[in-house]
Amino acid sequence: MKKEVHIHKYRKATLTPNSKTVIFRCVLPDCSHYVYPNLYKGKKCVCWRCGKDFVIEREHVRMAKPHCSECIIRKGGKEHAPISNEDVQDILTDLGIFD
Repeated sequence: MKKEVHIHKYRKATLTPNSKTVIFRCVLPDCSHYVYPNLYKGKKCVCWRCGKDFVIEREHVRMAKPHCSECIIRKGGKEHAPISNEDVQDILTDLGIFD
């Protein structure tokens, strides 16, 4: 039988139900591939959020369902509208710092 080549979609799991050994296994149908965390970095994987392929880096090792760097939402990740120089001067004047 010919082996189908695909990019794995990893998910964190334990090797057996009663063990604490962590592995990353492919969740795609008809794939029994798994890898240990120390061999996990540098592998190509499918993102759980957008479905694009990406290479696993250090920041992805802690994720149960790894997703690409474009899909990572970081703390304080919301961007605010830039403040104009006029607004800054108005704020400083109101505070009495700049006249």
